[in-house]
Amino acid sequence: MMNIFEVMQKQISKCYVKGNNWNYSKHKDIYLHFSDECCYEVELKECAQLSYIKNVDSIILLPTLWGRCDKSEILEAIQRGIEQCIKFNSVLMVSIQSNYNHREDIIDSVQKLLNENEVYDKLILFLTDVRSKAYSINQTVLLARRINCSAVGWMDDDVILSDDAFLHLYEDLRRREFIGSSGALKYPTPKKYPTSKFLNFAKNKMSTKKTKYPHGCCMMVGVSSIKNLIPARYICDDGFFFFELLDMKLENPQNNMRIVEESICQHYVGGNVKDTYFRIRRSIISTVVYCADYPLDKCLYYLKEVQFNGLFPAMFINVSIKDNIIKSVFKFIFLIWHVVILIELFIRRFSGNPLREIAWSAYSWEKTKSLKEKNLYLINKIVLSN
Repeated sequence: MMNIFEVMQKQISKCYVKGNNWNYSKHKDIYLHFSDECCYEVELKECAQLSYIKNVDSIILLPTLWGRCDKSEILEAIQRGIEQCIKFNSVLMVSIQSNYNHREDIIDSVQKLLNENEVYDKLILFLTDVRSKAYSINQTVLLARRINCSAVGWMDDDVILSDDAFLHLYEDLRRREFIGSSGALKYPTPKKYPTSKFLNFAKNKMSTKKTKYPHGCCMMVGVSSIKNLIPARYICDDGFFFFELLDMKLENPQNNMRIVEESICQHYVGGNVKDTYFRIRRSIISTVVYCADYPLDKCLYYLKEVQFNGLFPAMFINVSIKDNIIKSVFKFIFLIWHVVILIELFIRRFSGNPLREIAWSAYSWEKTKSLKEKNLYLINKIVLSN
């Protein structure tokens, strides 16, 4: 029986033909270190040029796309990243993906920000043409290995974190000897669109303890646990590390993936109809590809315990009938959507037009003002409760 499933996995995997190797851009990726007057290009292969990075045991990546939103919003995100790094022995690697002709403006803007803060030893600027968060994560891991860091983390550019968010993640990993991953506790905020509010409602109803594993909006991974860099074939970073760190030899295969409740991440959920549709579609295709590429035991665990947790009788314990029905309906619709996309992938493959690329499908930019207000309210609430 298992052989049949493994054959199915191989056939599904062939429906997506993108390989594992990255296509590098024609312009060179550059790493920059800033002083109070100018910036210096750093060659990662030259250890002497990395000597200014002192007493650092972790790197936090902030990937962003220049031109995605107003420049001031990106600079605010960089400011938030620096504030996280100041709290402990970490350095911020800002990966700005852009066209080559924007690089001068980017460098000038970052230099001005650092001059205003008078903080220079907490930031490395990484400029690349490759528009991929996964690619930037790979470069961060390579740098971390180069300077013997114990952990790497990353955050999105449109989230608001609690003051010591990454410090708590780092401390959690340190207590576990930097094995596995740690993630922030997510607090979603729907946007003004009805689809966003509905998606937030549906996610709340479908979530379970096992669906709450570290996500890419704010997470950290022990460098020693990273056996492989993310192949170009994949675009979902948290999905990749979920399957990589899932240990089927443990009683709880997710034991090395922890949510740290002291670390809080405020984020938006959903968007308009178009954004939401393509984002969910991207997520489902990524799930299908991961389940086709990874060992069968990991695939079956993920489908049963995470993705479709709620369709099985074991989940109907100590939960109200109403919640059971709502969860089952949402999960069933979700399952049907997976089946429809799977059929589409097979049709494309056998018609000679297999899927060659999974589009990133980012949500339209939303200013972080409401997240800041909600974060302040939440912090005050926690302080009062203590």
